[in-house]
Amino acid sequence: MRVTHEQYERMIGLVGRGSSSSRPAPGKIQDTLNAVARMARKGCLGEAERMIAGLPVDGPLGPATLDLKARICAQQGRLIEAQFCWMEAVRQSPGNETYRRSLDYVTRSLRPSRFPLVLYFVLMALCAILVAIVFGTVGGRP
Repeated sequence: MRVTHEQYERMIGLVGRGSSSSRPAPGKIQDTLNAVARMARKGCLGEAERMIAGLPVDGPLGPATLDLKARICAQQGRLIEAQFCWMEAVRQSPGNETYRRSLDYVTRSLRPSRFPLVLYFVLMALCAILVAIVFGTVGGRP
């Protein structure tokens, strides 16, 4: 799936932001992040997502905002959106192992599993063995 830069920015929440002079103070952002986290822990994911939507994702608390947004998206099953948020959080804060591990986890979750293909070949081999046994037994005795 190819995503344009504009789609990427829209997904993580960079498009349509006001100027940096109209940003809330870092203390206010942190208070809002704490409230959003409490709301998400209570299971009110829609409300938490509405609260976090107005926060800047490109300032000093941007990575923390992106991480929380990614967690909310992941809990709702929107793994691709969560992946994009964690990609941006890792880009902004490359030394943060928590963001990197979360990104790795969601990326692995999005990869198609090879297990069904392996299971298919195992089942085909068992069927071939059963057919050989049945026809060998039936055809070999008078």
